[in-house]
Amino acid sequence: MEGIPNLWGEGYDFSELPRWRKIVSVGAGVVALVMWATLGTMLPSKRIEIYRDAPTAPVAATRQVYPVHVEGSYRRYVTKEQAEQLDFLERTTGPSIGAPLVTAAIVLVTYRVS
Repeated sequence: MEGIPNLWGEGYDFSELPRWRKIVSVGAGVVALVMWATLGTMLPSKRIEIYRDAPTAPVAATRQVYPVHVEGSYRRYVTKEQAEQLDFLERTTGPSIGAPLVTAAIVLVTYRVS
């Protein structure tokens, strides 16, 4: 089998795809790459920043009383805003990168060779 395999065990070349499938698959790949370059690098950066700067015990004077787990199982205490931002990044990074990749894969594997 040569080329890209589809769900029916057939192979095809990318050049055989209809134009709309090419646009959707390449566009979804570009979107996934852009999301990885932005969100995918923000999450580890934010975790490292919290690990480095946040206290290991609650500090009421600075409102750093919300526990978060970073760098494995280390617990640090941050403000409510920082905790919400970290939670948002953790919830959205995977789906934001994975959804376009799944879309591109579906478009490629469901093409039926005529």
